[in-house]
Amino acid sequence: MKKIKIAVGTLVGVCVIVLLYHTIKHRPSWITWPARNDDNAGVTPITDQPASNRLIDVAYRGRSPCNDVDCFVAAANRGDAQAQADLGWLYRQGRGVEKNIDSAVAWFKKAAAQGNRDAQANLGELYFAGEGVPQDDGEAFHWSQLAAEAGHVHAQTTLAWLYFDGKGTAKSETKAAQWYLKASEAGYPYAQAILGWMYSAGRGVDRDETKALYWFRQAAFAGNGDAQVALAEHYLQGLHVEKDRNEALRWYRAAANQGSPQAIEFLKKNNDNNSEAQ
Repeated sequence: MKKIKIAVGTLVGVCVIVLLYHTIKHRPSWITWPARNDDNAGVTPITDQPASNRLIDVAYRGRSPCNDVDCFVAAANRGDAQAQADLGWLYRQGRGVEKNIDSAVAWFKKAAAQGNRDAQANLGELYFAGEGVPQDDGEAFHWSQLAAEAGHVHAQTTLAWLYFDGKGTAKSETKAAQWYLKASEAGYPYAQAILGWMYSAGRGVDRDETKALYWFRQAAFAGNGDAQVALAEHYLQGLHVEKDRNEALRWYRAAANQGSPQAIEFLKKNNDNNSEAQ
């Protein structure tokens, strides 16, 4: 099979998804809002726990022992901050209730005012996107920072993104890297993949390919398709690892099976038929 050359940015030998940078922002094209493609629940739950069957499973935290919407409503009306945040999430996603972004915002605001970090993280995203509220980078930064400082990993990645682009605050790639590191150390694959890129590119941190590979591997083994592509590129070209085409193909196939366009394209060009994506 023919080897193909993978284009890389001038600052980096290789990086995630062939380093397709935004024209102005100069970052990989997969670093977009919200771009949480490692969430397998089919929705983007801005909560501390997995979202599958959330309406039934909220009781796992022991704070909102509800398994139906009426229970959430009753607890929320009594002032239970976690029930308010959960109810806001249900309205935002249309899970168990008709989707209603105005109701979601109202409940998030009640819970956020009580210091609930799930609600604060959701508000940060809603203000950034202008979803149900006027778009406001300052408010997005405010609520994301509160939740991030309380240890909310999704909010930490949101805050990192805002620092990276200078949205709602002064641009600081150094602070962005610090928050991506916090989320990465907490085990969030999306943050780990971005942190790998930052170490590989020397953005916000000193360039360090050893650390880049470490975080790419962490994210790749956790199932992040972008990190799997990055790891495949390293093995394909022998960049800071021993060149190993079979290992590269293994990671391209893993990413392709998740629908990665870059991996699927590579395998097609190389006539590889060992992927479910083919």
